[in-house]
Amino acid sequence: PCTDGIPSWNPACNSSCTSLIGWACDTRPHTDPVTIGIYVNNELYDILQPTISVPTNIYCGSSPDSLVNFRYLTPLAWKDGVTRTVTIKATRPDGLSVNLVHAPWRGPTSFPVTCPVPPPTIDLTGSLGTVANQIKDVPFAIDTIIKNQGTLAATSSIDVYLQFDYGDDGWNFGINSDFRIKSTVNALGINDQVDYTFPDISLPQIGEWRVRLVVDPRNLVEHNTSLYLSNNKTGWVSFFVDNPPSTAPELTFWGEPRDVRKGPTATTTLTWIGENIVANTCTASGDWGGNNKASSGSETVLVGNEVVTKTYILTCTGTDGTRISRTTSVDVTNTTSTSGITIKFWATQNIIRSGESAKMNWDINVPAGYTALCESTGPDGSGTFDVTGRNFVNNVNTPILTNTQVFTITCT
Repeated sequence: PCTDGIPSWNPACNSSCTSLIGWACDTRPHTDPVTIGIYVNNELYDILQPTISVPTNIYCGSSPDSLVNFRYLTPLAWKDGVTRTVTIKATRPDGLSVNLVHAPWRGPTSFPVTCPVPPPTIDLTGSLGTVANQIKDVPFAIDTIIKNQGTLAATSSIDVYLQFDYGDDGWNFGINSDFRIKSTVNALGINDQVDYTFPDISLPQIGEWRVRLVVDPRNLVEHNTSLYLSNNKTGWVSFFVDNPPSTAPELTFWGEPRDVRKGPTATTTLTWIGENIVANTCTASGDWGGNNKASSGSETVLVGNEVVTKTYILTCTGTDGTRISRTTSVDVTNTTSTSGITIKFWATQNIIRSGESAKMNWDINVPAGYTALCESTGPDGSGTFDVTGRNFVNNVNTPILTNTQVFTITCT
């Protein structure tokens, strides 16, 4: 006997009431694939595109698709007890027919198909949409749709399941955290459907999860009296379960620059960034003050004219009600760190004759927030000056020079 839907080279088996299966063999080389035409009583009924099985075959030519297979599901309209003459034709892009001697094996390409009227069926199908990423141990819901697309009403409740697979290692009930949730939906008439939500689902482990919907109609029909069909398992839908985000308050607090040369106008800028902090609950203490400061912000403060270490404290209230404090320090010094100071010092002329003056130039850059004390020396004496930021001077005349002289600029 022939098995429905299983390829066979017995011509009688090609008259399956489940599907028509065979080969198309093309002996003429070309680049475009052939198409398969399904004719009923010599009239074109449908066209399908075959898939390439192997590139060549000893019974065919060397065309890239010389041997292709096809599978055509038998239409429901044919299942009425009426005999039809079905013809299968393969066609090249140029319209010429293709040798079908192997579909079925050396058998006919035209044959009768008689499919009996199917018995009433309960044909249940389910669908499952995307599932968002979830938080461990936080309940969520999954929406599904269950439909009866058969010819027999489901007159009692229908068992439905969600199967959960942890780690994408195959679903095994009770193994590696895999589990299922069972529920029921109401009876479904012909072509009826129901939107059903599985509520209050919580997952115990973080990591990759999969879920699918299973529809089980086995309790709906009496044995040997009717049939049921069921597309009873949807495809797997993947999602990720993570730990809940932290609600603990976080606070970052610092001063810039951290080393400041003393002076009546010397400053540092305090900056803070808070997370999970209640707005306007931050309080300043130590060497600065103020209440109701924002959860994130910055403030420039004077450091004074004394050599000392300034200590600044910021305390805020978290959204969970706890208090959080951070401290930062700034050193006030007599001098500025020479790190980052650049000095360019040069004469405009390459050659100076005795009795002439030289034209001197300098470009001094001090890092932001610092003030440098600079000293210049030369034949006319020495002097000091402060530089904040940049000091650029050009073409300053020296005294009359009669011999070699040394000029210097140093900054600290």
